[in-house]
Amino acid sequence: MLNVRDLRVSYGMSEVIHGIDLDVGENETVAIMGRNGMGKTTTIACITRMMAANSGRIAFAGQDLSRLPSHRAARLGLGFVPEGRRAFSGLTVRENLELSYPKGRNVFGSLFFKVTDEVNARVMAVAEDIFLSDRLDTSAGLLSHGQKQWLEIGMLLIQDPELLMLDEPV
Repeated sequence: MLNVRDLRVSYGMSEVIHGIDLDVGENETVAIMGRNGMGKTTTIACITRMMAANSGRIAFAGQDLSRLPSHRAARLGLGFVPEGRRAFSGLTVRENLELSYPKGRNVFGSLFFKVTDEVNARVMAVAEDIFLSDRLDTSAGLLSHGQKQWLEIGMLLIQDPELLMLDEPV
């Protein structure tokens, strides 16, 4: 599903990623581990196209991502939950999930988005998956740290990505 070959990233004269090779198959869980400053976040940022690598090849589902912008990689099904809080604290869990529903992500989709039975069913299913079905009407700002992390994962899961990448999930 994901193939990374000879990924290299430099900041000025300092090479921080030295030729990483990585393969992730379908239904496989992979962890990139290491001390702070070892390039884990930089690696994920390059894979998700949030950052350009100096060299290397990144392929997802058979397509070369090396030159694609991040939004095009996301449309292919490459999902990313970055480190740090991304949920809207003034909105409820339900509203955060509805806001993330894929049919409302462009200008026209946002203008004409309506919460239908299909949207409600998907919100309920994802809320169950992230252990927040009993908190749907709770403001995201009132959730515990761990619950906020689950909500952020749910905001991506509702979009049904092919590959889910988490930076600092625990």
